[in-house]
Amino acid sequence: MIIAGLLIKSDKGIYDRFRNRIMFPIFDVKGRVIAFGGRVLDDSKPKYLNTSETLIFEKGKNLYGLNYVVKNRNIDNIIVVEGYMDCIKLHQYGLNNVVASLGTALTIEHAKLLKRYTNNIYICYDADAAGQAATLRGIEILESMGLNVKVIIVPSGKDPDEFVKNYGIDAFKKLIENALFITDYRLLKAKEGKNIKNQFDKVKYVNEAIDIISKLRDDVLIQHYSENLSDETGISLNIIIDKINKNRTNITSKNNNSNIRNNIKGNIYNLVPANKKAEAYVLSILLHNPSLYEKVFSNIKPEEFLTDVYKELAYDLYYKIPKIEDIDKEYYLNKYQEQEKIEDIARVFSYSLDEPANVENIMYDAIKTIKRFYLENKINSLKNEIKQCEQQNDIHKSLQLMQNLIELQKELDKI
Repeated sequence: MIIAGLLIKSDKGIYDRFRNRIMFPIFDVKGRVIAFGGRVLDDSKPKYLNTSETLIFEKGKNLYGLNYVVKNRNIDNIIVVEGYMDCIKLHQYGLNNVVASLGTALTIEHAKLLKRYTNNIYICYDADAAGQAATLRGIEILESMGLNVKVIIVPSGKDPDEFVKNYGIDAFKKLIENALFITDYRLLKAKEGKNIKNQFDKVKYVNEAIDIISKLRDDVLIQHYSENLSDETGISLNIIIDKINKNRTNITSKNNNSNIRNNIKGNIYNLVPANKKAEAYVLSILLHNPSLYEKVFSNIKPEEFLTDVYKELAYDLYYKIPKIEDIDKEYYLNKYQEQEKIEDIARVFSYSLDEPANVENIMYDAIKTIKRFYLENKINSLKNEIKQCEQQNDIHKSLQLMQNLIELQKELDKI
């Protein structure tokens, strides 16, 4: 119960982490209880408290209420809200297609989970600033998975639970009918807080709107939104279209320049997983500062690199650098044929390192990141093995693996 986060051990003894709270069981998609949430019965803080993440509970991989939604025979769409009460209240009023993201930001894992059941998603987060920021982030995640996304706007700064209590379910269904397509929502947020009659605000809004419209792929949609923007602001349609075309030319040019040379020169790191960035950084340090190899070698092994290309390069560098053998950059750049591997290897040779004074600090941070991902990867593999053992009723092996899992978790906690 301590490991599961239900009890807390202190110098004074063991006590209930969720005392004086109303408890909400959190289920996985199969209806099994995997965690709990607790809401205070008074004005204490924090108002809501979740079980810490455990071997069976990861917030970023579970959606509250999904076990009830999947009981529906035909799921046309799913509404994603923030908290338990929003989800429960809407279910009470007969909307049985609602899930909650447990107060955490939407993740790629959430998007993958939703995509199993429908391609049509409504986001209905709270109307406060935090909720609206989370909505914009959520749109990006869901859109990247090819889902059709609309945004339900809850007025008057209320959350869905409050809105339904005050105005009823029919009023909420009207909000669903009037949900905004993601481009309309982005344009609405771009305009928010700006006075279009003020020339500076108008120019700022038009430029932001043009950036949003430029990312659309459908020419008809581009024409539609461009005409609306022109009518709304009085800016010539020709000027708007001309600027959009220039933006699209730049975007296309960047996308087409994904060959190795542009990868070396360009900044391609924002979309790269953290472990890849860290692995590339450490290897780049070895290439630029071979004198640091002993500090690198003593802290991380080649087998701890998860990216295949980087693992191969690490083995090579760990062998060659102590022998003062030359590192042939062109050999590595020409070694691979697959686009992803070409980009991976190019990343190592394209890193622009910080001043020498900062290199070691960042190097140690990068090594910690690599080790953390390596251990998390091993932990996930062990979890899968344990599940298989449980399915095969191999209790003895399952207990052995569980002990290994605890040791790995301790190791991870030290990083």
